[in-house]
Parts: sequence; structure tokens; C-alpha cells
Amino acid sequence: MAANHLAVALSPHFAVGRNPLRAAFLSPDMRELFRDWEAMTTKAVSSLRSAVAGHDDDPLVTELVGDLTAASERFRTLWAQHDVKIPDEGLTVLDHPLVGPLDLQYQKFVLPAREQLLVTYHAEPGGPSEEGLRSLAEMGREDIHAGP
Repeated sequence: MAANHLAVALSPHFAVGRNPLRAAFLSPDMRELFRDWEAMTTKAVSSLRSAVAGHDDDPLVTELVGDLTAASERFRTLWAQHDVKIPDEGLTVLDHPLVGPLDLQYQKFVLPAREQLLVTYHAEPGGPSEEGLRSLAEMGREDIHAGP
């Protein structure tokens, strides 16, 4: 539904209209971006199971799960475990191609009535990850001002 320019600078898969879950399993650049790809995918599938509980017959859910099951051994294995957890905060460790390693705390806010999820990321103040985010933000501003 929405993403700020810094989220898109972290990964184009976070842009509006993209599906970061699909990309996590099918796009090699996501495997390279997440230093803890296996842990991230474990959390992602558990969160998906939680999010779709009660919506198992939704055609979009059925299509996504079917596509990922057919295309990804990792997804197939995790989906078969039936883990349902909502990790609402933690650490995400990235290796960004432009700014290098980023250690970001995340927090998830679920809005059940609207079936929406808000995820925020932040770096430790004064640390190298904060500097990396500042660099990405600056690059994003330059891209916005450069125009098409």
C-alpha cells in the first residue's frame, strides 16, 4: 500500500505493488541482501501463516502459496512445518550493495481491522548502520530531485 523512498532504497522489492515475500524466495538479490536469509525466511513464512489464518480460501493466498510451493524448496519445507508465530520485533541484518552491512531493529504493527501491517526499521544512533541509512536517504533524495 505504501513505502517511503528509504524503504525502496533498501530494496526495490519493498516498493508499492511489489511482493517482498515472493521476492524473498524467488529473487537471488534478496538472498544476497539478507545476511540471515534462512532466519528471515523462517520468520516470513510463520508470519504469512498467521496473516492468512481464516483466509485460506482466498484466491490470492492460494495462488501465492501455490506459486512459492512449486518454485521454492525452502518455502515448501517451511510451509510444511505449519509454524505460526508473529515476531513483532527483532534484528534484521542486511548487506546492502551500495552501503554495505546494515544492522536494523524492526518493529511490526498489525492493524487487524484493516488487514494491514506496518513495519518500521531503525539503526542504533551514532553507529555505522545509522550512517549507512543516512547515505541511502541522501542517494534517494538525489534521485528524486534528478527527475525522470
